[in-house]
Amino acid sequence: MTRLDIPLRIVNTSYLLKVEEILSYLENPDHIRNLREKSWFTPNRTLLNDVVRHKPDEDHLTLALGRYYDETLKHMTSRLRTILRPDDSIISQNYLYPYLPRINNASIFYYIDALLTDFFFDRKNGVLLDLFPIAARSKVIHDFYRSLETNALEASSGVFSFSQALKTMLRKQFDINQIEVTGAGINFPTFPKFSPKLSGRVFKLLFVGLDFARKGGSYLLDAMEKLDPERVRLTIVTDRSSFNARRQQQHVKWLPFQSKAKLSPLYRSADLFVFPTLFEPFGLVVCEAMAHSLPVLTSNHFAMSEITGPKNLPYLLRQITGDNLANRIRKMMDDKELRNELQLYNYNRAKRLFQWKRVVRTILSKLWTRP
Repeated sequence: MTRLDIPLRIVNTSYLLKVEEILSYLENPDHIRNLREKSWFTPNRTLLNDVVRHKPDEDHLTLALGRYYDETLKHMTSRLRTILRPDDSIISQNYLYPYLPRINNASIFYYIDALLTDFFFDRKNGVLLDLFPIAARSKVIHDFYRSLETNALEASSGVFSFSQALKTMLRKQFDINQIEVTGAGINFPTFPKFSPKLSGRVFKLLFVGLDFARKGGSYLLDAMEKLDPERVRLTIVTDRSSFNARRQQQHVKWLPFQSKAKLSPLYRSADLFVFPTLFEPFGLVVCEAMAHSLPVLTSNHFAMSEITGPKNLPYLLRQITGDNLANRIRKMMDDKELRNELQLYNYNRAKRLFQWKRVVRTILSKLWTRP
């Protein structure tokens, strides 16, 4: 636990609609009935009713999104005026950052792992566009969010970036006052102790992650079909709705998403963490696996090489296929010396880089030295 010797106020914004929720309702207005916990916020109901009535009309959708943004901005302004003092600082993370107003001379910093429009609208991100086809069809909606994002980032006092990969992208696309790479920390109460893996007769694989398709789940199941069921077992921890139960195999076990207390023993009992993600801004589950002394097998996408470090670089997957994945798993199974080497390397790297106290120190040092 990191102690902050400064006044800290957390403002809940969970009632606001995230980009993926809005895109989901554009694709299927029937999903609106699942919005009960957010329906008390009047702008949510107004926007979604507009979506139902005028879904094919892109110009009207843009106006509806604009009204939603304006009403949300007024609401946030009213709330924050009762909290903020002159020269306070605001730190906002990820999807909701375009909704922050400038109030009482407060400095606004953003702590982000990806660009909002790249995450949801980039044509290279085929998995998300499969989930939200309207994101690929509608340049109007893309342009609306891009303008919000540009205005927010360029008016900010600075950005705290999860990765160097994101910092490089931000420098190319925006005029931002300052950008600092802070990384991120694992979300466990205490940092795990080093625990060497003593593989038995059956080699145990572990996958953890929501958005099973985006994180390469179907390729992992392809790989399992090519591996000896007598030698390998896979545990998949993911949301049931994203896991294709029809592809369940004898040597594959599915578990619903787990609390951190239940995840920790799963990490400790595994021999290899497998995460063949197709699109990943910053893989915190990979950091968690490394912190639990696990060798990891993941893709060479965006910041993944930053997370895993140079010793893992030869083993990162540059092309995700079932065959490639099965071959890499076999190599890890058959090379105990390599696994032992990567266990210690990954644990030490995670302990050095992926703790929140390190992130907090970096952020605070920049907040107090702002111009």
